[in-house]
Amino acid sequence: MSLVVLGTVALDHVKTPSGAKKDMLGGSAAHFAMSARLFTDVHMVAVVGRDFPGKHLDFLKHKAIDLSSLKISNGKTFRWKGEYKKGI
Repeated sequence: MSLVVLGTVALDHVKTPSGAKKDMLGGSAAHFAMSARLFTDVHMVAVVGRDFPGKHLDFLKHKAIDLSSLKISNGKTFRWKGEYKKGI
């Protein structure tokens, strides 16, 4: 049995009181696939841009997530940005 995961794969920029990180692997499909792979085979369907870092693709492949339906398209990858403040 395997599971098809369809959703976003993104580059996240997160700022917290402890520091900031840019271009982290993010998106609903990436997060769900990382959890689901612990229980079954995962086939990911998503689109990223040509700017998507190869290290993230290598990471997902190393985690045995099937990326044969991940399309690398012209343009830029979806990005998400968030800031978390202390006490809020």
